[in-house]
Amino acid sequence: LSQVSNSLRRSMSESKTIECYSRDATFVSWNMEDFPMPCNVDPHWIADNIKEALYKMGFNGEVEIAAYGDHKQDEKLERKMVHARIVPSSIHERGDSSPAYRIPLEMILNSSSSNFWVIAKQRPGQGELHRVQECLKARNQTVLVVDDTAQEIDFDSEESLVECTRLLGGGKPIRKRFRNFDSKKLEMEEEEDLSKKLDLDLEEEDIYKIVNFSEPMIPHLKEVNRFIFWDVVDCPFPKCQNPDDIYHKIDKALCDRGVVGGDLSIWAYVDDENNGSWSSDEYLRQKTWKTRIYFLPGGASRRNRMLNDMLLVAIDTRDALFSRPVPLTRTPLTRTMVFSDQFKEGTYFFQMLRNLHHRILNNICLVTPTQHLNKPERPEWPALLLDEGPLFFHFMD
Repeated sequence: LSQVSNSLRRSMSESKTIECYSRDATFVSWNMEDFPMPCNVDPHWIADNIKEALYKMGFNGEVEIAAYGDHKQDEKLERKMVHARIVPSSIHERGDSSPAYRIPLEMILNSSSSNFWVIAKQRPGQGELHRVQECLKARNQTVLVVDDTAQEIDFDSEESLVECTRLLGGGKPIRKRFRNFDSKKLEMEEEEDLSKKLDLDLEEEDIYKIVNFSEPMIPHLKEVNRFIFWDVVDCPFPKCQNPDDIYHKIDKALCDRGVVGGDLSIWAYVDDENNGSWSSDEYLRQKTWKTRIYFLPGGASRRNRMLNDMLLVAIDTRDALFSRPVPLTRTPLTRTMVFSDQFKEGTYFFQMLRNLHHRILNNICLVTPTQHLNKPERPEWPALLLDEGPLFFHFMD
């Protein structure tokens, strides 16, 4: 009975129509492994249908379409896609570089767009894509998704595209109707919407709350911030020590080396899929310690979540100066350290980290642990790790 009731409530939520109107840009992420491009339809026609479908749903801004899949096998198709302004993002590696991982990462990279349309199969509650969609929605971005009951999409029909699309969280988007169009009134409404987007309630910090990026980091930002993203599998913490002791050891080691100023926040990524250390509910679902160290699930693909979370911090840092009532006089300075062995030089993820350093976050230092450097059982830990582990992106370069 409860399953029938839940299904009925969901059906009612999905069928509800919501008026939409936006002149902001829309970034379309198309997973061609989930919904392949029809071989008998011209990519130009598909691109036009996507844009027309967005217009019918109330999205009037510029449209960028990125398609993910192994279309390098068909160079003729790829040329047609490029000519139709469908940007092909070819995937040759499996695993972490598959569309399921690339799409959420590049959605955050394109967060200057206010609207997103994810043409991919939805797996609610599972996977990094669903988490990132919810994170962007929490940051007042509009996210359109394909109904999770859709098995295929008729890209030859704009009506089919509209019919299978809903807003993340429920509701069918329809174009807002203006009886007496007033451009000045519309601009005032858009300014009010932007003002609401940038207003944040400043509450007293709850030291027992797990900060997991599911909502904007802006209230936690200071003018100077120290952030650490730590892979606990690659770089284990000392055993038989509580989180507060670990936090204070790391903080002291940083201060001794001149990395000072602002609060220190540490996000520790664990392998929750294989019952790794620190992966029990005692650390992942409840916080009983006082310091800013947070244990987050990452599974076997921890670097994907780490990189996505760094990008979310970059968004919040960018928006902090314009948000109210956050009392900042300048864009926050962030000093970021990444402790992981998952960012190998020459890989896509290494390049993404480098781009973060040069373009978005102020300073990033990558620390690659090795067996002789990371000795958590020693009382001086993590001194040797900090002295000899950093490979590049020094704070003052």
